[in-house]
Amino acid sequence: PGDWVVILGSGGGLGHIGVQITARVKKVRTGDAKRNLSLESGAEVFVDFKTEDVAARVLELAGEGAHATVVVPSTKEAFKVAPTLVRNMGQIIWVDLPPNDMELPISATLCAGRALSIKGSSVGREEQMAELLQLALHGVITPAIEVFDFEETPNLINKIKDDTIVG
Repeated sequence: PGDWVVILGSGGGLGHIGVQITARVKKVRTGDAKRNLSLESGAEVFVDFKTEDVAARVLELAGEGAHATVVVPSTKEAFKVAPTLVRNMGQIIWVDLPPNDMELPISATLCAGRALSIKGSSVGREEQMAELLQLALHGVITPAIEVFDFEETPNLINKIKDDTIVG
């Protein structure tokens, strides 16, 4: 209670679920559709990384910075900004599978000097999935679902590549 969590990628499939199970969340994403999904999912604040200074906005809202930053997108840009969003002794949690050849753009000196923790998680345990399904069953979390015709698959793949798909 009272801790601040930043979720980078809050308007995506994993991110909007994270918003629903996290208290006091600041969301970082871009675009009105992703803003709406983040806020509808329960985000206290939405920060658009294309139009706002994310680090300055998070510091304005959370004082010394967030207690944790959850990094959903597997991009160097997301990981570059993550340490600027957390306070000393903060946690950075990566919840996606990055490309095999991706190197983390984070200074070891910065992590040691600020006592930052970096944790990775690409899949949950069976018990965690059962708990999430129970939360969905009881209406605590509601996944954003949209159904498309099979013929729309190429267009949807392009939207995923362009990061314009919501949820």
